Amino acid sequence: MSFSCNINNEYRNLPFYSQLQSQANFYIFNTIGTLLVKCEEHKKTVMNCRALGILQSLNGRFYLSDLDSKGDGVKIRISLAYVETSVPSTVIPYVVQVFGALQWTNKPVIFAKIVQVLDTHTGVRLNEALKNIENSHLANFSL
Repeated sequence: MSFSCNINNEYRNLPFYSQLQSQANFYIFNTIGTLLVKCEEHKKTVMNCRALGILQSLNGRFYLSDLDSKGDGVKIRISLAYVETSVPSTVIPYVVQVFGALQWTNKPVIFAKIVQVLDTHTGVRLNEALKNIENSHLANFSL
């Protein structure tokens, strides 16, 4: 007995309409580097985003850096003003998943709505899984 497997990948080629994006309230996963590029290209646009990284406090401000970066990699500023729950002490950097709005205010800032603290192993695995999903299933999208 043989099974045939028909994989439907046609949805990848469908255009992603800007009207749909403006009406939808979902968070698109991006790396920190990609978020910085998108924010600089589209300074007047506020985008919902989902990012994984290392949350750290430097001089009283919160920053998120990529999990893949070593040392002084690219960082993006995080505002925790809209987070309803308290974040643990940031003396020690934490691996976190952040859901929020990316906006240009003199520089790129993520206004976090949800901050989920993860252990390092889970954070790395989730980061790899989301990157693989993004590479194979993300619709063609341009602002």
